[in-house]
Parts: sequence; structure tokens; C-alpha cells
Amino acid sequence: MPIEFVVADEANREVSASAPNRSGKFDAPVAAWPRSVSSERVLRERQPHIEDGDPRHSIRLADDVDVRTQASELLRRRYQSRGYDLQAVASGSGGELELVSIDRNSGRVTGTLTMVLDGPDGLAAGQVYRAEVRGLRESGLKLCEGVRFAADGAANSLTVLPALFHVAFIWAHRVHGCTDLLIEVTPRHALFYRRMLGFEILGKECLNPRVNTTGVLLHLDMQLASERIGQLRQRVPARLGLYEYALPSSCEREVIERLRDGDPILAYLL
Repeated sequence: MPIEFVVADEANREVSASAPNRSGKFDAPVAAWPRSVSSERVLRERQPHIEDGDPRHSIRLADDVDVRTQASELLRRRYQSRGYDLQAVASGSGGELELVSIDRNSGRVTGTLTMVLDGPDGLAAGQVYRAEVRGLRESGLKLCEGVRFAADGAANSLTVLPALFHVAFIWAHRVHGCTDLLIEVTPRHALFYRRMLGFEILGKECLNPRVNTTGVLLHLDMQLASERIGQLRQRVPARLGLYEYALPSSCEREVIERLRDGDPILAYLL
């Protein structure tokens, strides 16, 4: 069930930005996201240290039955609300990381995302976009794929979506050295990911039998994502989409340590 990235309705509302140009820079204001949370405040608040404040959310591994059950139910609700089929997909033969965001007050799963590494059995995207995925591999790129993403409509999308994406990015790019990320989304959602995260269209619209709806293949150069995060940390004046809400470098280092130590709790969010 590798498609569809189902986001909260407010996160997928129409945006007025241009897509990134060939240099990876955004040519126009990125989107009508709330501006009340400044990048400086986000940098201050995104520390994964419980003593820095009372954390409202945590990003953790889906490593127990209750968490996995809640994540599956969230996916089912979000997919069925849009009329999509929800089919199981085999675990990645190259390895995978299943993440969830947790509301610490209620214990409720508010978002989920799985990142899959390319392996001997390939990626789910290759079932529909065989030539496109093969072409990337033959170019010497190390691929990964984002699948099974959903966020609760009641969750704060500026907290859940950037944090889930960034932790998954850390695991795939920083830890495993992946160079390129693939996702399959509906054409309606493609514009959001292009404008807010810098994805480019790689495969044309076609029917995806796994969810029984039309999808499109998107591709992200993960070095571009790394550069956007670096611009934020260097205080480079720029509109950076969701990268404005990236975790700070100290948090990245701690996430890597927690991943390597097998700690299920990877980050705390205020």
C-alpha cells in the first residue's frame, strides 16, 4: 500500500507558490502556511530534550502492538475517507523504518510514515513505474521510498508532517546514505509536495492498482533537501517551505544516536 500520502486537509489547501527552479531555490513565496511560528522559535522548540519543556508530541518507532494498531487504524480512516483501497505491502527487502507521532497527553497516534530502502526485491514504486525506477538505479543512485503516510486532521500539521519527514530523512540519508527519495501521490497532492518540499515529477499519471486510483511518481534529490535545511541553520534569507520547520542540528545528532542505540523515542516536540 505504497500510495497515498494523505495529509490533513489544512496542510493540503491550495498554495500560491512556484515550484523550485533548477537550482533548487523557490522563486516565489512558498505557501499560505501560518507565519506566527517563526523559524527561530521552531529552532528553539524542536530540541528533543524533555527537560527543555513539557513536550506535547513525540516521534517514535512503531515498535509495539498498540502503536502499530493505532497507525493502521489512522491509515484506514484517512484512505477510506477518500475512497482509496488499503492493501498491505511487503516489508522492504533493503530495510524499513516505520515512524509515528504521538500526542503525549492522550497517547493517540497523530501521524505515521514508513521509509523503505531499495533492496533485492525492489521498491513498490517500481511495480508501476518500472522504467523510471530502473533508470535511477542504473545512474548509480541509492533509492528509498516514502510509503504509508497519513496525518490526523486534528493534528498540528506544522508539527507532525515536518518532524516525521525529517526523522525519516535522517534515517535514510544521514544513516543509510540514500541519495534519492520516491513517493507516489495523487495528482491533487503532487503540487503540495513539489512546492513545499522540492519534489519533481518523475512518472506520468496512471492508474495504481494497489489503491485503485490515479497516481503520479515524484522524486526528490536528498542533497537538495539537505541544502535547504542548511540554509535554515545558516539563517539564509529564503522561503524554504516545510524546511523552515526542520529539526535543528543538535536534534539531528541525537536522533542518529537514538536510532543507533535502538531507542524507540527519537524526538520530542513542544
